[in-house]
Amino acid sequence: MPSFRIGHGGQVRGSVAADPDVTVDCAGSDGAGDNRVLTAPRAIIEVLSPSTRDHDLKDKLSKYRRIDSVDTVAFIDPEPETLSVSQRTEQGWLESLFHAGDLPLPSLGITVPYAEIFARD
Repeated sequence: MPSFRIGHGGQVRGSVAADPDVTVDCAGSDGAGDNRVLTAPRAIIEVLSPSTRDHDLKDKLSKYRRIDSVDTVAFIDPEPETLSVSQRTEQGWLESLFHAGDLPLPSLGITVPYAEIFARD
């Protein structure tokens, strides 16, 4: 049975090093190995900042989409409170660019409500 780990940063096994803000990794846990190495990331979420925005949207998106296990890559822009979501489908990648809406995570069977993403509590 897969274990779900939500963590900050990490390196994707067999891929280039990455440091996403949030990663949901559905790898089975055998208790061995380095917990910083992600073996089956499904969803990757980045929070954009002015200093990393261009790098995240161009370089990181391209790298994340090449990871076979990833089905959702989301970028959260806190200033205008919008999301940009890329989701893998049978036909390729579907893009929802900078909209004010919920964040579907189909591989987890959940949707994160927009109001929860931008809650200021």
